[in-house]
Amino acid sequence: LAIRGTVSVEPNIVTRQIGASPMIACASPAYLQRFGAPERPDDLIRHACLNFSRLRWGRVWQFQKGDASLRVPLLPKMECNDSRSLVVAAIAGAGIMLAPAFVVAPEIRSGRLVPVLPDWSVATIPIHAVYPANRHIAMKVKSFVSFLVEHLAGHPDLH
Repeated sequence: LAIRGTVSVEPNIVTRQIGASPMIACASPAYLQRFGAPERPDDLIRHACLNFSRLRWGRVWQFQKGDASLRVPLLPKMECNDSRSLVVAAIAGAGIMLAPAFVVAPEIRSGRLVPVLPDWSVATIPIHAVYPANRHIAMKVKSFVSFLVEHLAGHPDLH
């Protein structure tokens, strides 16, 4: 059993959505004080951006506001496949990051990070429990997945 934040999965894998997490662009108060906050997504071109390398859309951040949609191609200041490293870099003032709410919301609540572009939305990341498809899935796996669905239904950073 694995918990994954992804849209696509391999064949012969059973998936059950256990939640979804909105993406949030954010930076440290120190970074924003020094460089200012972007007013529009295309302002990000002039900012240091911290990119999660495994985002399904790569180095292009896509924002929506009503009927308007903007795709912002980036040359990231930092790129890695570990969201915690990006959070640490963002808190240290290295730049603006885009991450699921479940990754950055605790830091936002503490004041270590501040949302930017709050009027613009980014795709929501579905969170799935995944396990191999076969007839002999242990009841404890099915029970645990059901527990996750029920338990995470009230999580403040998922919907």
